[in-house]
Amino acid sequence: MMNFEINPNIQRKLHASQLGTNCMRRLFFRSIGMKEKVSDKAIRRMDVGNAIEPVAVEWLKRDGYEVWYGDSERGRDFELHVGDGVITGRIDILLVQGLRGVVYDIKTVDLQNAYKLRKETVEELMQSHKDYIIQINLYVYALLREDINKLTAGRVEDICDRECGLVVVSREMCDYGLREFEYNESVIREALEKAKKVFSVKNVEDFIELPIDERECKWCGFTDICNK
Repeated sequence: MMNFEINPNIQRKLHASQLGTNCMRRLFFRSIGMKEKVSDKAIRRMDVGNAIEPVAVEWLKRDGYEVWYGDSERGRDFELHVGDGVITGRIDILLVQGLRGVVYDIKTVDLQNAYKLRKETVEELMQSHKDYIIQINLYVYALLREDINKLTAGRVEDICDRECGLVVVSREMCDYGLREFEYNESVIREALEKAKKVFSVKNVEDFIELPIDERECKWCGFTDICNK
């Protein structure tokens, strides 16, 4: 038996960064707010990324980019209502060209992953860093539905609907590079359908039918309650 209960009154939520997860059971646990066990090393890695983010913004400005940075300019979480739940997220930065903003997300990674993110094809990245591709496309999708002029206090009038990108920061090299992608509506459709399926689970029987990905079990924080 599964040792958890599904509260029918809870607001189902997933962050845009989580929808690259293949295991639907893992997504379900996250959607009901169940606390996931995370290693101290993973927490430290996230702390480093959070600390470097504003530094990377300053690097971009020094190199001549006009940057709208959500954390320092009263950015707020967006909400996409999908089926019986909500996808949330917060934009890292917009690189501003005239009055148009191009959506970027800042990723701080090791040297090997920095190389992959800069050099691999989109098809290869959909295997190695699928979560990043889904996340940045969802950010564009969400902002195209926002009052961007109001959100940015008039600095940006519209969002580029053709491209988006990553600011790839290498921890070891203390350097960064930009990687651009075409906005991909098929990626959006897949992510929205995945979220809709997870949000539709109403009982343990529905949960048992969710597909799993055993490759993710080794780093999943819900293995003690999943009983796959």
